[in-house]
Amino acid sequence: MLIGRERFEEVYNTIKQSACAGGACTVLILVAPDCDAVCGCHILTRLLRDDNVPFKVTPVAGYGDVAAATVDVADAFSEIRSVVMLNCGGTVNLEALFGGGAATIFVVDSHRPFHLRNVHSGGRVVVLDAEPLDAGDCPSDGEDLDGDFMDSDDDLSESDEESDGGDDDDDEADGDNSDDGSRKRSARDARRAEKRAKRESQDAAGARKRRVRAYYDGTYDGPPSSALLFALGEGVARSEHAELWLAALGLTFARGQFRIADDARAEGAGPGDAELAVPGRGYQAPPGTVTFEAEELRFMLHRHWPLFDAMYYSNYVAARLSVWKADGKRKLQELLAKIGLSLEHCKQRFAFLSEAQRASMKERLRDQGPAYDLDDPFTTSFHRVSASGDVVSAQDAAAIVEALLEGHALDCFLKGFWQAYDACLPDDGALLAQGIRAATLLQRSVVQQAVSMVEKKEITTLRHFRYAYITSATSDVFAKPLAVRKLALFLLGVHQHNGKWAADKDKPLVVLAERRDTFLVVGVSSSRGASKNRLAHAFKLAAEHIKADVAHDWFDSAVIEVLHDDVQRFVESLHYIMQHVN
Repeated sequence: MLIGRERFEEVYNTIKQSACAGGACTVLILVAPDCDAVCGCHILTRLLRDDNVPFKVTPVAGYGDVAAATVDVADAFSEIRSVVMLNCGGTVNLEALFGGGAATIFVVDSHRPFHLRNVHSGGRVVVLDAEPLDAGDCPSDGEDLDGDFMDSDDDLSESDEESDGGDDDDDEADGDNSDDGSRKRSARDARRAEKRAKRESQDAAGARKRRVRAYYDGTYDGPPSSALLFALGEGVARSEHAELWLAALGLTFARGQFRIADDARAEGAGPGDAELAVPGRGYQAPPGTVTFEAEELRFMLHRHWPLFDAMYYSNYVAARLSVWKADGKRKLQELLAKIGLSLEHCKQRFAFLSEAQRASMKERLRDQGPAYDLDDPFTTSFHRVSASGDVVSAQDAAAIVEALLEGHALDCFLKGFWQAYDACLPDDGALLAQGIRAATLLQRSVVQQAVSMVEKKEITTLRHFRYAYITSATSDVFAKPLAVRKLALFLLGVHQHNGKWAADKDKPLVVLAERRDTFLVVGVSSSRGASKNRLAHAFKLAAEHIKADVAHDWFDSAVIEVLHDDVQRFVESLHYIMQHVN
C-alpha cells in the first residue's frame, strides 16, 4: 500500500496505537548505513521517545541482515507489531521476505522503483512517499508484479500457430438448413470466438508486460527518507530545530551523492520555503540553534582544514581547474592571490580569517571566479551551533557522517554506524574531530585515486559503458560502496565538465574495487542524478549469463560483489548484455 504525505499522521498514529497493546518493544527500526537513513532514524526515534513508544534500532548492512531480523519478527511470541525500514526494503518483495507474523511493515526508502508487490500489498506493507504514484506510471495489481519475465527472451509478439483445422471447407455454402449444418456453424463460431478471445488475452497480457517492463526499467532515487520523516513530524506538529537540521543533513547528503538535483527540495517533502527563508542569526546563538546560510562556499570542509586544501580537494574546484596539473595548480594559486589571500592565509582555516577578510574574499570570489570557470562558487546550506560553540554546516556534517560510516573495517560495521549516528547532532568535540579527520582522509583518497587513474589512463571505454579497476595494493579505503561511488562520481564530474564525456560521449561508469577474494563493483549512470541507472539489471543478467557466484546484497542494486576469478568474465558478459539492453 502506497501512502502520500497527507496520510503520514495516520501512519504514525497507527504505530502508536499498536504499541498501546503492551509489550517490552513493539517497534523494530531497520536502518541502512547511509547518512540519510541515519538522520531519518534520529527523527523517528525522537518522536517515539516523546510518546513513550518502546523501540529497537537495528543497523543492517544488506539484505542478509534484514533476513536475519525477520526471524524474530515472524516468531509466534514476538511482540514486534511495527517494522520500520529506512532506505531499505522498498525495491524487494517484503511479504515474501518476512513471511509470517502479524507485524505491519512500514517502508521509508529513497530507492526507486518500489516493488509492485509492496505497492499492492493490501496493508501488510505500507510504503511512504511524498506523493502517490500516478496511475499512468504504476501497473495495477495482478500478474507479473515481480517482473521476472524481464530476465527471459520470450517473444511477447509470438503469433498463434494453431491450425484452423479445415475451417475453409466449412465456409462453402451449405445450401440447406439441416441440423448437421447448424452444428458445424456453431462449432466453427465457437472456435473463432475462442481464438479471438485468446488473441485479445495475449494482446492484453503483452500490453501489461510492457507496462511492468517500463516500470522496472532502471533504478533512480526519490525524496530522502529524512525529508519524508520530517514531513511526518510536521504532520504531528513536532518538527523543531533538531528535526529541521536532520532533514537538511539528509537532503545535503542526497545532493552530494547526486541522488537528487542540486536545487531540489525533495519534491515538497522536506524543509520548505518557510524554513529556507530563515536567515542566519550570527554565531553567538545558543547550542542547538539551526540557521540558514544563503552563501555557503563549495569548498570541502573549509572551516576545518587549510583553505588551500579545502579548495584543492573539493569536487567543485578540482573538476573545473584540473588542480593536479601544473597549469591547474598555478591557476588556483593565481585565483587565491586575486581574491586577496596570501600564502599564509591559505594555510589557515577559513574560520580563522577575520569577519572583514571573509566578506572581502567572498565578494572578490564572486567577481573573479567566472574567469577561472568558478561561476557558481556558493550554495545554500544550514548551519548548527554545537555544544562547544563551533558552527557546523550541513555539508561538513554530511561528509563527517559518511566518512565515519565508511572509515571502519568491514567487521566493525556497528561501531562505525553508532559513531555516525552520534555525529548527526555533533556536540561531542572529540567525535567531531575524529569525523573531520576521517572525512578529509576519504576526500584526499578519492581525489588522489582519481588523479592516478586519469594520468595512467586506467579507464577503459567500451561501446556502452566505461570501466576501471582499483587494486587492493592501491588503497583499502575503497572497500565499501559509498567510497567507490564517490570516486566514480568525481571521475564523471571531471570528464563531463571538460567535455570528454559530455553529450553523446556520456556513458555509465563501472568501478571495480578489489577486496580480499572479490571485487566490489559499483555502477553510476550520471553525476546529475536525474537519469535512470540501468546497470543494476545489467549486473544481474551479466552474472547469470556466466553463472557466476555473486553477492547482490546491497540496498543500492547497482552494487554487486564478484569473485576474483570471475571478474574478467563478468566485464565481458556485461559488455555483451549492455549491447542488448541499449
